[in-house]
Amino acid sequence: KRQLLQTTLMLCWFDGTHFHTAAIGDGGIVLFPNGDNATGETISECDLTTSVVNYLGPRTPSSGTSPALEIYENKAVGPLFSGLICTDGIARGMQNDLLGLSEALELPKLQENENAPRDFIVSAKDEMGSSFDDNLTLAMFQVSTNGN
Repeated sequence: KRQLLQTTLMLCWFDGTHFHTAAIGDGGIVLFPNGDNATGETISECDLTTSVVNYLGPRTPSSGTSPALEIYENKAVGPLFSGLICTDGIARGMQNDLLGLSEALELPKLQENENAPRDFIVSAKDEMGSSFDDNLTLAMFQVSTNGN
């Protein structure tokens, strides 16, 4: 029917030394490759000025290339690393300040408050309603490769 359907898909995996991501859509990913806030890096974020997204589709006749944008990243990580992944509703509501969001969520204390993402979404909807009214998914992760 020639309709465009859009979604956010964030694939993340760890191969023992590197954290890999493939982001389709316009969500956000922040990685702390050494587990501390000083080394945080935004890997993927929304373009707040447009609705342009990373997407997959057929080759365009004029260029002969796939419209897929730069969707793949891989970053070396230490024995303890952490991060967050979110859809564009969270990223837009935070004006792409995903490093600030990770501080507000106290990412290093994730094990003490595993409900932080859900609690953040509930309070954001209550306090800033129209800024957080669509596509709200947020996940935080912390990985220790040394058995702790």
